[in-house]
Formats: sequence, C-alpha cells, structure tokens
Amino acid sequence: NNDLLVGNNDGTFGMIQKMTFGDLSALVSKYLKITEDELAAKKLIGTADATKVLTREDIAVAFYTLAKELKLDVSKTKNLTGFNDYANLDTDTTNAFSWAVANYIFDVTSTELNVHGPVSKAQLAQSLYRLNRLVG
Repeated sequence: NNDLLVGNNDGTFGMIQKMTFGDLSALVSKYLKITEDELAAKKLIGTADATKVLTREDIAVAFYTLAKELKLDVSKTKNLTGFNDYANLDTDTTNAFSWAVANYIFDVTSTELNVHGPVSKAQLAQSLYRLNRLVG
C-alpha cells in the first residue's frame, strides 16, 4: 500500500468520481516520488487547469510522456484508423493514444476509442496499474 490513490473522507473509494489534472499531478508525483513542483518542472503531464476533468486522450498523452521519461520502449503502437472516432484525436496526440491502446493502458471497444470520455478514479487506477506492469 503506497497510497497513490486514496479513498474519500466518507469512507468510500469514489470509483466513479471524475478525475482532474490536479488529481493526476498528485498521483504521478507520488508515483515518481517527487514533489508536484518538480513534476511541473519536468512538464510530464502538461499545464492544464488543475480542475479540468481528465479525458482518455489526456491520460494517453501523460502516460506516454511518463513512459518515455522512464525510458520504456514506446515503439509498440496500434493502427487506430479503423475506429469510428479516430478523427476526434488531435494530430499531436495520435502516437500517444496509439501507444496506450497497443499497451492496454485502457480498454477500447471494437469500434470506439472514446477519445474525449472522462476518466474515473477506477479507470485511472487501472491505467496506472497497467503502466506499472510495463515498468516491471
């Protein structure tokens, strides 16, 4: 137990609670064992408003950037052009999303990427677990 993600004050975990960039910043700084200021200086998760709700695209970019920082192999990718919402991906984030899907950082359906879908606490925990498997 390293308290990367903790429950709410009411005793629940808040599995469906939408996560924000502030939550992601706190999580990644704990994961890397650095301060949030050090994390910001490294520019690993972007500079969005801390209250902005995270999307799957945001997680793909953050974890792809983190994987590169951790010197992980980021060459494994998946062709995403067959997904109905592929066009919703920002050109700058296509590689990150392709890497995230290929490495099972999060699940997709056979036809949808759900690029701009919000990320819940449970989804963020699962994505971090899957990233950590790549770290070894």
